[in-house]
Amino acid sequence: VDADLLLVRELAADSAVIAIGECGLDRACSVSWADQMRVFEDQISISELHCKPIIVHCVRAHADVITLHRDIDAVQPWVLHGFNKGGDALERVIEAGLYVSFGAAIMQQDSPAIEALRSVPADRFFLETDDQTDHDIRAIYARAAEIRGVTVDALCETLQQNFDSVFKL
Repeated sequence: VDADLLLVRELAADSAVIAIGECGLDRACSVSWADQMRVFEDQISISELHCKPIIVHCVRAHADVITLHRDIDAVQPWVLHGFNKGGDALERVIEAGLYVSFGAAIMQQDSPAIEALRSVPADRFFLETDDQTDHDIRAIYARAAEIRGVTVDALCETLQQNFDSVFKL
């Protein structure tokens, strides 16, 4: 892990690298919590050192991520990818100053991500495919536009503004 973190530190200095991650906390995996915290905190420091946003993997650890974000007083944006939680979790995440990214979960009729996408502030979200091959990004954009009640073009403009704001290329 330490060798990998050293490599991440070196690569993060490259202007072609626009973000750090995916990294974060996962209460459903077998890696010890102490090890996850140590590695995540190191990746956060890389993000801060190189002034690059961080893409956060978060499974059953939203409160922990929010607390860490507050305690570290991070300056760089954090984007929680694959967000699939309901209104209360979304409210806490947005209130903490984080961004969310929605993926294939919005394609499922019973997903809590649908209501979250409907209510998330326009300047606080992204869309993604992650590792899903069942839906391409065009389908996710079309579904997101339908959920938000906007055109795909308007959605694209919003997401471009968010990208420009967070990734500052």
